[in-house]
Amino acid sequence: RGSVFTIGTPAELKASLPGQVYQIQSDDPAGSYRALRELWSSTQLVLYGDRIHLWSLKGDEDAEASVALLDRRGLGPASHVQVDPSLEDVFVGILGSREEEGGMA
Repeated sequence: RGSVFTIGTPAELKASLPGQVYQIQSDDPAGSYRALRELWSSTQLVLYGDRIHLWSLKGDEDAEASVALLDRRGLGPASHVQVDPSLEDVFVGILGSREEEGGMA
C-alpha cells in the first residue's frame, strides 16, 4: 500500500534533493534538537546521535537562524557547516517537499 516517490541510484537521489543540508553542532545535541523543533518541522531535522542535520530550501539563512537560537538558549557555542545529504536526508526532504506542496506525506 506504499507509494513510490522517486527512483534512482543513491547518487542520483542525493543530487536531486533541492536546497542544502547543514550539520548543526553544539555541546548538547539532544537539547539542541528539542530547541530547533520549535523552529523547524521533523521533516527538516534529523538527529544522528551526536549531530543534527537541517534540510533547508533557504540555505544559510535557516542554518544561521538555528545557530543563533541555540546560542541564545545557552546551548552553544553552536556552529553549522554545509554537508552532502545522506539517503535519510533525501527521504526526509522528499517528505517535507510533499508536505509543502499540500500532498500527503
